[in-house]
Amino acid sequence: REEGSKSYLNLRSILHGYNQDIHNFASFVEVGTINTIHNLVIENVGLSFVYKFVVQKKLDRGVMSQIFINDFKSKTFINYVWMKNSFFTEKNREFLDICKHYLSSLGDLNL
Repeated sequence: REEGSKSYLNLRSILHGYNQDIHNFASFVEVGTINTIHNLVIENVGLSFVYKFVVQKKLDRGVMSQIFINDFKSKTFINYVWMKNSFFTEKNREFLDICKHYLSSLGDLNL
């Protein structure tokens, strides 16, 4: 992904943990579209950090594989917004309460 994206920052963080940098590679390509990234990963031309739910069907079909990185944790902040005085305000608040309850059950999340 492009510089500044969460995927890019995750990769840089892992590399720095090993005293490496993206510029230490002989060559690299930054790709900005998720479909192109998925196709490159499927063709074994790269790797990517994505939310599991985004590629779950591909994982289930065996088209993609998941790798695990020891001692790696990543946090993502998400802004959830809706129109003021929206008809859906109550449902949005219910949804956020469900999310908050679920996330708090995972522990150590500073909600």
